Amino acid sequence: MVIKQFAIALDQALNTLIKLEDGWGMADEMLSARAWRLRGQHPEFHVWLDRIFFWDTDHCEECYQIEKQRKQLPEEYQ
Repeated sequence: MVIKQFAIALDQALNTLIKLEDGWGMADEMLSARAWRLRGQHPEFHVWLDRIFFWDTDHCEECYQIEKQRKQLPEEYQ
């Protein structure tokens, strides 16, 4: 569980360092979720990330759904 939480934190930190049309990334959004959210403006972005996570079919779309449903948060915040 610690490794997963660290990976999410690293992912969110990386997202804050990338500037796109929507500005700089938000600290509480996973990069893959943002890539799916912006797929209309940057279709190559989510395709590229999905290829990196080749073992996880529809990785970016799933991350987007996790963000929308707030599944990455502890139960008391959901």
